[in-house]
Amino acid sequence: MSTKTGLPNDRLWTIDEVSYYLGIPKQTLHQWRTLDRGPAGRRVGRYLRYRPEDVRAWVAALAAELVGA
Repeated sequence: MSTKTGLPNDRLWTIDEVSYYLGIPKQTLHQWRTLDRGPAGRRVGRYLRYRPEDVRAWVAALAAELVGA
């Protein structure tokens, strides 16, 4: 478990967990996925899952874009 967010670091995150981490609605994540935007998600069977490190890297890349803009 991450002490900062209360989210697990040792397994893939659900869409609910990514939504909580980013502070956005789940529907936004679904929209981003259809537009090929947002953090990389993977299908595990019929479930959508995210690697915590991918989500964090995506957020870090956004911050880098803002600094470079």
